[in-house]
Amino acid sequence: MKTNTKYEEATIESIKAELEELDKQLGRQHGRAGAKYDDPEKEKRRLWNNLQSRKSRHSKKSLEKRREQSYRESLGIVDDEDEYGIRPVDERRYIACFHSGYIDAPVYRKYVQMMTGLNLKQIAVLQKRTGLIPEPKVSDKEADEDAKKRWETGNYY
Repeated sequence: MKTNTKYEEATIESIKAELEELDKQLGRQHGRAGAKYDDPEKEKRRLWNNLQSRKSRHSKKSLEKRREQSYRESLGIVDDEDEYGIRPVDERRYIACFHSGYIDAPVYRKYVQMMTGLNLKQIAVLQKRTGLIPEPKVSDKEADEDAKKRWETGNYY
């Protein structure tokens, strides 16, 4: 029979201390408190199982959160987008387009679209936010027409 040396080395007091530390980290204990045993060995086993169960539940919960996050990232679903689908990295890329060329050279709209992957509606919003305007300027009417066309054709990603 395989023995668990960590269990054998642990004392009731050390297990209780570890459970209290978990209470501080994880919050409240779920379920009712178990019935205490008079036999010290049975009580030690009960506390040990409780501790291992709580560690396991916490581990599974954090693993599920990490899996969900990586799944969302693989699908391209990001939480830091605004209502137009613009992320902070998109704004940084947009601004970088205006600092990467020659001094006083115009920055063309096609170049901005190629370097950032933004649609016309997003470029129009960033024009207003940053004050940096590509050539030719994206008008609100043109941006709305493009957004409508993208929505109707299903090409809005």
